[in-house]
Amino acid sequence: MLFPKPVNFEVYNINENEKMDFVFLDLNSNDTVDVGDKIIPIIYQNNVPKTTWQVELGEPASGDAILPGQGDVIRMIFTKPLTSIDVFRLETTAAEFDVETAKKEFLENVIVVPNPYVVTSSFEVPPPTVFSAGRGERRIYFMNLPPECTIRIYTLSGELIRVIEHKGDVFNSIEPWDLLTSEGLDISYGVYIYHIDAGELGEKIGKFAIIK
Repeated sequence: MLFPKPVNFEVYNINENEKMDFVFLDLNSNDTVDVGDKIIPIIYQNNVPKTTWQVELGEPASGDAILPGQGDVIRMIFTKPLTSIDVFRLETTAAEFDVETAKKEFLENVIVVPNPYVVTSSFEVPPPTVFSAGRGERRIYFMNLPPECTIRIYTLSGELIRVIEHKGDVFNSIEPWDLLTSEGLDISYGVYIYHIDAGELGEKIGKFAIIK
C-alpha cells in the first residue's frame, strides 16, 4: 500500500507540457532524494495508470554522492512503450574475417565431430518421415573451417577417396561429409586421414575413425 506525502519536486511531460503523476520510492524513509531512491512517472491508458520507466539514483563511481538540489536537471536514459511517432535508428558493424587472426588459430581450431564415428551420432539428420527405415543419413562434420578451403580425405594407405570444396562465410564454418566416396560408395570402417588446404591460411592434417 502506498502512503502519499508531500515532496519538493515535480515531474513534467515536456512533450505535452503537462505535469505527470508519479511514484516516489523513498527506500530508506529519510524524506530525501538520495542513492537508491526511485522516481516512477505514471501514464494513463484508457484511464488505467501504468508505469513505463523510472529514474534511480545510483552509487557514484568515486567519491561521495552529489544529491540533487534546487534547479538541477536530471538527464535520463530509459525504455518505454513504442508509439506511432517513435523513430529508432540502429547502426551495426558488419562481420568480417580477419586473415591474420585466422592464420594463428586455423591449425588448432579445426576438428572433426564425432570422432570416432560410432554406429550412430546425435549430429545425424533423422529420417524424413515416420515410415522411413534406418537411422537417417550418415554424416560427420568438419568444424571451425575458414570461409574457403579444400578438404581431401584419404585412406591410411594414401588413396584419395573424396574431395570436398567448402565455401562459406564467418557464420558458416561447418562442412558435412556423408561418408561416401567420390563414386558414391559407402566407405569401410577404419581410420582415415583428412587434409585441409586453406591457401594462405595454411594446411591442417588429422585423423578420424569410423567404428562399427
